[in-house]
Amino acid sequence: MVRESRYIKVGQIPKDTTEDAINNHFGKYGKVQSVRFEDHLDCVEGIVAFTDIKAASQAYNQDQMLNGAIPLSIAFCDAAGNRWCEPRCPVITAVTKQETPSSKEEGSSGTVPTSTNRDKNG
Repeated sequence: MVRESRYIKVGQIPKDTTEDAINNHFGKYGKVQSVRFEDHLDCVEGIVAFTDIKAASQAYNQDQMLNGAIPLSIAFCDAAGNRWCEPRCPVITAVTKQETPSSKEEGSSGTVPTSTNRDKNG
């Protein structure tokens, strides 16, 4: 069981990300009271303070992908940013390129016929 809080520690934030961008990202789960960044040499971490635990819990229980592409780690923490649990990170799976109609040769159906008139007529 994870100890919940209205504070979420967010890791793996790209250096060029603004506090407003993090506020907008997490605002879909509920009212964000504040966002505070901690700048480290190689990364940025943030503390998102929600107005209630329910919103923080909803955010914690979802994989967080900033702008749909950048995985963020998240963990419950106290107001000072001390983590209460191990960070959760989205599971990234390899995406295989699937053939689309535009990638097929023109006129090709992409299927192999099993029989033709010539096969039937000899």
